[in-house]
Amino acid sequence: MVLYSFLVCYHADSKINSNLLILTTMNQTPKGLIASIYRDEYKCRLNKLDNFQSVVVIDPELDPIFEPKSDMPAVRLVRHTFFGKPYIHAEPMEPGMYMFGGSFIYSSDSRLNAINKYPIPLHDRQE
Repeated sequence: MVLYSFLVCYHADSKINSNLLILTTMNQTPKGLIASIYRDEYKCRLNKLDNFQSVVVIDPELDPIFEPKSDMPAVRLVRHTFFGKPYIHAEPMEPGMYMFGGSFIYSSDSRLNAINKYPIPLHDRQE
């Protein structure tokens, strides 16, 4: 049995409203769906996931099927609302400040496409 605990953070700014959903699990490895990382040939040491080709996407709306591995780390989906429109991006599960590093994640799995119809920006860059 998997027990989930959710931490919902709300940040209000005069121009930006963001709803951040952080998924954590208690006493078990989180599971999710596999997605491929799409990027240009350029390698950047500031992108935390630059050496990986796939990730496991962890989100409460996705079926917990695959466990992260050493060659396939876990990322979480983060939801924001910018100027009244939804915006979803993925970032590593490890706490930190991340920004968009030029990569996207995508899967042909219809369960991930039900959340976002387009490739999801991967925020894995740390400066």
